[in-house]
Amino acid sequence: MPDSEFFQYLKSKNLEKSKEIILTKLDNEEDLIIIISDLILFSSLVFRKNNKHLHPLILINAIKNIIGDDRKNPSGILLSFFIEYLDLFTLRTDDRKIVDDILKEGYRESEFVSDLYDACQEGDVIKIKKISARIYIVSEKSRAVLDALIEVILQNVQDSILFVYHLLRSFQFQKSQNTWTFICSLIQELQFFPIPEAHKSSAITPADIKKRIIQFGDVKLFSAVERLWKGDYVRKGSYRRELSYWCHCISDNEKMLNQKSQTSFSFKDKNYNFFIKLGESIILDKKKSLEEKINNLIILESLRSIKKMSKLDELELLENRFAIIVENENWKI
Repeated sequence: MPDSEFFQYLKSKNLEKSKEIILTKLDNEEDLIIIISDLILFSSLVFRKNNKHLHPLILINAIKNIIGDDRKNPSGILLSFFIEYLDLFTLRTDDRKIVDDILKEGYRESEFVSDLYDACQEGDVIKIKKISARIYIVSEKSRAVLDALIEVILQNVQDSILFVYHLLRSFQFQKSQNTWTFICSLIQELQFFPIPEAHKSSAITPADIKKRIIQFGDVKLFSAVERLWKGDYVRKGSYRRELSYWCHCISDNEKMLNQKSQTSFSFKDKNYNFFIKLGESIILDKKKSLEEKINNLIILESLRSIKKMSKLDELELLENRFAIIVENENWKI
């Protein structure tokens, strides 16, 4: 399938034309889905030498979720900001070559998922790519390798959860297309943090630590953990094993605060597009650096998700925490 006109503009770094399509040709939800799919695909292809900048898959999925509050009027400010962010990256060009080289090798004994696990523990990226390609070919280009790699990378929840969750949601938004591209994107991230041995499962769940996280914990990580926990995945048991271990560590390291809401802030009187308008104000704040804007957008999307999944008593705590974040980050509401 040939690249769309919009995707070609992204590849050629023609920001003006890319933004023009965003601002003039988004006439319906179908157009929006196509544009976001292109932005997701481009993001999955980015080449990353280091972990200096947030992976664009995290940001585009967050923006997608925020925009979802008003799909009939997609925010040009949010989408244009993301297009500008993509300009920081180049694209990988050797993804297909790995598969082609393996096909040229011809028949050999099958690789097993256990071999892939061992290669990940060794940190041998070249070996990981070759084993992944062989399993991908033998499995008739299924998502089996993707799921196996996620199981491994989640052995370091603290460093990987944001990327893993948003990659999975981005992959599903694309209706599980471009599987090998997403596999290569995952492999690329393995070089940026260590992968420990698998952990033992814990009885502690995200629900058990939710209130303390809402009060003073890392809402970005927790929001991703909570949503991945509730997702329906083939390897759900393995994912939950590592997520429960992370929850156990949090419960051991943090103490519960029994504080009541001390603010007059309430979500009840906010319009349906509240998070969109707040996201736009963050982007338009000239006092914030690029890194601050991106971090604020991820925090905002995480708070939005936690709000949607909170009970009444949790919501009261979240309103208090939201007011504190608004003050600390100087958000304009």
